[in-house]
This record gives sequence, C-alpha cells and structure tokens, in this order.
Amino acid sequence: MNLQGVLYMITAIVYRLLGRIQMRIEQRIQQLYKKLLKLGYYPFQVQSIIHFAIGNSDVEAATAADKIKVVNVLEDYEKLAYNFSLAYSK
Repeated sequence: MNLQGVLYMITAIVYRLLGRIQMRIEQRIQQLYKKLLKLGYYPFQVQSIIHFAIGNSDVEAATAADKIKVVNVLEDYEKLAYNFSLAYSK
C-alpha cells in the first residue's frame, strides 16, 4: 500500500471516531436534559441554560466545541440541583 492509501485509511478512521464521539456527546446532552427535568427544572429553564452556554438553544446546529460546553454547563447544574435536593431533603 502506498502513502496515499495509508493516509486515506487514517482519514476514514478519524472521521468514524469523530462521528462516534459526536453521537456520545449528543446522547450525554439528552441524558443531562432528562436528569435536570427530574431534579425539578422546567424545559424552558434547561433551554435557557443551554442558550447561556453557547449563545443559542439549537444544540443540533452547534459545533462540537459548543456541545462540549453544553455538557460541562449542564453537568454543573446537575451537581447544583443534586446538592440542593440533598440539603433540603433532610
């Protein structure tokens, strides 16, 4: 196999991996969205959090970097809500 063939194979592998990572990030966003609803947030509040994180509420159109920001911010709010529920359920 020549160098061009090797580069083509590497590129194909990288694109496949990026697709899988992207899918996992989107699944994580959905998971966090559902958890926040269970913890007492309203859908419009979660949408506002997402808008705060990336400047709009359209996660599907967001870049990979923006989706990672959304995950990080939603995880912070999940921790906050969980700690709040623990503190006030005593």
